[in-house]
Amino acid sequence: MRRLEEALIRTCAEFGLVTTRVEGRSGVWVLGDPVEQRAALGGLSLDFDPRLTDDEFDPRLNGPEYAPSNAGQRREDRKIAAIGIRVAKGVTMHGFALNVNPDNTWFDKIVPCGIRDAGVTSIANELGRDITIADVLPVVEKHLTDILENADLKPRVIEQQPAEVAGPAASGPAPAAAGPAAGRVPETALS
Repeated sequence: MRRLEEALIRTCAEFGLVTTRVEGRSGVWVLGDPVEQRAALGGLSLDFDPRLTDDEFDPRLNGPEYAPSNAGQRREDRKIAAIGIRVAKGVTMHGFALNVNPDNTWFDKIVPCGIRDAGVTSIANELGRDITIADVLPVVEKHLTDILENADLKPRVIEQQPAEVAGPAASGPAPAAAGPAAGRVPETALS
């Protein structure tokens, strides 16, 4: 997933658009502008954000819309590319959507990616000019090829604890593992 993000970040950079990752969220983002430091009116702050002042606030209970990296630090971040991963029967599938020049008004009718405190944008919207998929496609292909061709793919070994057997049949000692690889499962990963 991080490699796909990197290819899309490089693609946007080639068009003069600065993008990045956001902690705790997948995809590629245009960061919001910093929040101005406003003087409080009569000692009253109009920038109430319970995440900044409530000692009892637990972001883990607030759902995926909580952005730990943007807790009142800047205006709304805007997602420019989404990445999806699926694992089924031991097979992984990856995909991405890079917003080039869509009609973003459709995103007003939904909560994109289930994230309430961020927006959606496109390359054309951020650059303020028309740009087509035909313009962007060869650049994406170039960066995907570069990143994936040079990826160092090594099998990763995950240690697993032997499962304990419960019930009356489990009264005897557990059988010994056979061989040095017992309890180890190879997994190929792109991380």
